[in-house]
Formats: sequence, C-alpha cells, structure tokens
Amino acid sequence: MVETHFQAADQPGAAAYTRGKRDQMAHRASRVWSSCCRDRRERTRTASRASEETGALTVGEAAVVRSGFEALRSGEHPTIEDLASHSGLAPSMVGEIVGAFMRTGRADVNGDGCLTGIVGLTTETTRHRFTFGGTSLFTWCAFDAVGIPAALQVDAAVHTTCGYCQGPLEVYIVAGSPPKVSPIRGWLPHIENCGNVRAEFCPDVNLFCSDEHLGAWRAAAGIEGQAMDLHALSNLGRRSWGPVDAGH
Repeated sequence: MVETHFQAADQPGAAAYTRGKRDQMAHRASRVWSSCCRDRRERTRTASRASEETGALTVGEAAVVRSGFEALRSGEHPTIEDLASHSGLAPSMVGEIVGAFMRTGRADVNGDGCLTGIVGLTTETTRHRFTFGGTSLFTWCAFDAVGIPAALQVDAAVHTTCGYCQGPLEVYIVAGSPPKVSPIRGWLPHIENCGNVRAEFCPDVNLFCSDEHLGAWRAAAGIEGQAMDLHALSNLGRRSWGPVDAGH
C-alpha cells in the first residue's frame, strides 16, 4: 500500500485531525475515557469494553474499523486516505473518527499519521499474539489474542504469558473454538469510570495458568473483575469482533 498523505488545504477535517494528533498522543495515556463505557455497562459491568464491542459502533465507525483491521492483518499501516478509500467515506470523516478513537484508546498512529493499531490488533510488539495462516499478529491484551481468532473462526495458536508467574501459555484454537477442557483462566477487570483502554484496561487483562494462579494474583492486586474460561472469552470475542470481519 502506498502511504500517500492528504493535503490540509484539500481536506479541512483531515487537517484538523493532523493538527490535533500531536497533542492527543502526548497526553493520551492520562486521559479519562468515559464515552466508551456506556455499552460495556449495559452488556456486562465486569467483562467487556466498548473499544472492542464493535456492534456499538456507528455505521461509519464500523467501516473504518473494518478497513483498518484488514490492513493491519496484512501488515500495512494505512493512512487516512487509505482508510477513506477502502471504507468509502470522506477523508474528513475518517480523520474525525480516528481522532475520536485515539482519544478513547481505541486506535494508535505513528509519527507519520499512519494507523498502527485499532480495536485490539496492533503491529507493535507486545507479549500477546496469535498466529494463523503463517502470520503472527500482536494484540493489546490476552482477550484480544483469544477473541479475534474466535471471531474470525480460524485455526490459530495464541501465545501469551501467565499474569501471575509469567510462564509461557499457549492456546490452540480450531475453527474459532478453544479446547473444551483447559485449566487456563482469563481475567477482565471492572472499571467503573475507565480511562484510556490501553492504559487502564489492557494491563490487567491476562490469562493465567490455573485458578490457583489467578487467585494468588487477585489477592495481591485487589482488582475487581470477572474470571472467565476460554469458552466464555471466545464467545465474548465473537460478539465483540464479529462486525469487523463482515465479508471475511
């Protein structure tokens, strides 16, 4: 993909996005995220987040997410113009959507204004990833690594580490389904007025070797939330990322 960039004089909305991007990125980690919590509270107060519940998005937002998701899965870093071209939306509208996503921790861009992450999928190296079709893809948290391949209904190998002992964990997903029986447990924190999703939610979204390790971590961390087995995580993932894979 050719990473061409829009001109501010031609696209006022996109220019506004460019001017604001630097300030947004400078304080993104400290912002309080409130707008994305509404749908999470409605669906479950402890388990889900609006940043990846794509069913809560508007039609335009869903189109941008889908375009960005497909590009990142291919290893590309799309520009605003790229996303506009693939989504069928005006660059000014795409710029506004991406800017709003950045403010709520649902998207990241690099210094050139090209997308590097959106609703869980990222090209940046993290300790959470899944591999399918010969491609290894990084994610923002362990739930992303399980939920995305579940929604895609693909065969995938999930690689992460235990949130307590830091030991390596692998989960093999077949046609979108995890093993029927597994000691591995997931944890999703409950954040009443959560801020930036990556800064406040993702760090505590992990898999654990066993109930014992999860219990030990919970006792030390003192964080409210919900424990979920792999099947519950994959089911939530299908609801969360299903719209992103429309037409897959």
